[in-house]
Amino acid sequence: MSATISFRVDKESAKQLKELAETTDRTKAWHAEQAMKNYLEMHRWVIDHIEASIKQADAGMLTDHEEVFARVRKRIAKSRKKRA
Repeated sequence: MSATISFRVDKESAKQLKELAETTDRTKAWHAEQAMKNYLEMHRWVIDHIEASIKQADAGMLTDHEEVFARVRKRIAKSRKKRA
């Protein structure tokens, strides 16, 4: 099942969408739908990870700030040794 959505875009984006559709032999609607799906999927991923992190924080599953920096410093030092 599908739904119709209408929205405005700037002229340059409309031009680029038209060119993309012509080049790929796909419709503008197809490309717009793919872009919407990708956008929604990315933001769903971000929200899911933020919510999971909040649950971990609420459960007291946090890493001390200094411990994080110690790990980062260790990785930097290891990386520098590899390059040397």
